Amino acid sequence: MDFPRCKPLPASSSLRRDTYQLVSSPSHDQSRSSLWMQGATQHLSSGPPSYEYTRRRCTTVEDSGQESNHETHESSIAHLYPPLHGKLWRTGYLRNIPWLGVGSLMLVLSSTIASAILLVVSNGDAVSSWRVAPSVVLAILSAISTACLSFSLASGLNVSWWRKMLEGAPLDETHRYWDHCNSIWAAMTAGRRSSILSIAKLLVTLAAIAEGPLIQQASTISTRKISKPLPLQAAFAIDLPPGYTAYLAGMGQTPTTPSIAFSGVFSNYTNRVSITHGFDGCPGVCTANASGVGFKVSCAPDTNTTWGSKAFGQIIEPQFTANTTWRVPASDGYDSIAANGSYEYLTLSAGWAINTISPLFINRVCILSLAMVSYPLQIVNNTVSLTLPNGTNPEVLYDLPIVNTGPVFSLSGATTLGGFSLIGNVNHLGTEGPFYANVSLVTDGMDYGLKLYGLNSFTWSHAVNPDWDDPGFWEYVWRDPIPDILTAYHEIMFRLGLSAATEAIPVGPIVPGGKTYTSVRSVLATYVFNENYYVSRFRYLGGAMAVIMLAILSVMPTLRGWWNLGRATTLSPLETAKAFGAPLLAKCNSNDTVENLVDNVKHQIVKYGATIG
Repeated sequence: MDFPRCKPLPASSSLRRDTYQLVSSPSHDQSRSSLWMQGATQHLSSGPPSYEYTRRRCTTVEDSGQESNHETHESSIAHLYPPLHGKLWRTGYLRNIPWLGVGSLMLVLSSTIASAILLVVSNGDAVSSWRVAPSVVLAILSAISTACLSFSLASGLNVSWWRKMLEGAPLDETHRYWDHCNSIWAAMTAGRRSSILSIAKLLVTLAAIAEGPLIQQASTISTRKISKPLPLQAAFAIDLPPGYTAYLAGMGQTPTTPSIAFSGVFSNYTNRVSITHGFDGCPGVCTANASGVGFKVSCAPDTNTTWGSKAFGQIIEPQFTANTTWRVPASDGYDSIAANGSYEYLTLSAGWAINTISPLFINRVCILSLAMVSYPLQIVNNTVSLTLPNGTNPEVLYDLPIVNTGPVFSLSGATTLGGFSLIGNVNHLGTEGPFYANVSLVTDGMDYGLKLYGLNSFTWSHAVNPDWDDPGFWEYVWRDPIPDILTAYHEIMFRLGLSAATEAIPVGPIVPGGKTYTSVRSVLATYVFNENYYVSRFRYLGGAMAVIMLAILSVMPTLRGWWNLGRATTLSPLETAKAFGAPLLAKCNSNDTVENLVDNVKHQIVKYGATIG
């Protein structure tokens, strides 16, 4: 089938300039859309002309391409393109709204707001309190934002392209409009020909690249220490059983033999055996203040003495001393258990020389008696340790002045505190306990030098300057041993309280201050653990929101002017071909939607390229 073609008339023609002539015979199907040109401006006719008879002068030319005497005639466009029945071109603000573009922008904005809310809500929350990590939700919201920005930009291209065609534009500009929105390279290299579409393409691409990493960095995980109250089941004696630590025998009436319980406890202390019993219920790290049997320490004010040299070969003065003495007041003046029971206590005496400028010896005496005290504890994976700082004593809750030592009627018997004198004193056979010291300074009759006697491991550990190669007394300096001795005694007593709580006959309840205490009871502890929690870094959120808002603001102008479009439009090849007057779509109505076009031509087969007839 032949179709009319138009070309300009010769200059000698009497017709007005820029009028076009029909090329080929007018005897064909003339009911198609066309692209008509007048002057230098192109006008896209999206349908047949109106029903009025607009006339245009043309010269009929044969198919051979030769003009036939420039015969002119008037042909009616209404005759060439008879009107077809179809949809009307209806414009308006509430018609043909690009819902895909507008809805996508709203979804982008909603996703951004949801990301901000998520970061605010999750900030400081424990990781375990979230079934789905905020970073996962942020990644999903970021993907939604990126996809919706692409949808909205595609919708904006559709509106902008058709609006531009309605206003009129050169054909090359129709291509650039399309190219700027489909190629990032074309948008980047647009230069002076850049448009709102190229700017939108660049900002949408920037948002797609930067928004994801920024929003992912906005939520991180950190670690903090958390503490919460936790009840523990404790087995810790509130008092020692009578005669629990040692036995006395002989005329000296002093403790001579440790009990089995005290021997085991002191052996564990010496070998630093971990305490793994007594407090149950801690899942990790706990701190607690546990009340139980302990020592009340009362020290008298220090006394200072000086010394001078004596005769040759004689002991001059003590330099470092420490001893623990078991005491029991008795009517006969001896430290022995009375027939009706006794009140036991310990005397801790220590002295140390500070021979720097002049000879000086410091003496201190402390009384240790039984009391209910509060021990600061730390429990780590069921291992209990005493956290009492060196040189400090546990808080005393109540005095326990009466030691329930049973009456004896012989020279032997059990003692409740006698075991401490075995490790802090010297027995009648001269055996020194590990916390005993008695260092003296002695003259040498041959060279008038000063010599030290009585050194042991405990004294060496408390020497400030153990390099004693100078015979002068000013080299002999020790430090106070009482803080170390008390720290050891407090831990040993704590271990004894744990051991006594497991005896076959435990210590009975006591009621000091009107409150009943038992060896097995509940102790309130503080459970301390490391908790992973979410930290929101809002500066990254601000960066992500900035690029998203720039992209949204750049896309919004591309949707401007939809109210000038009289039907729903797309950039489908069929729809643009129909607009440019493709012969294959000539029988379709100019206002058909792309769905109608597809339905009308679905049985037509096309093939690009040269064909063999």
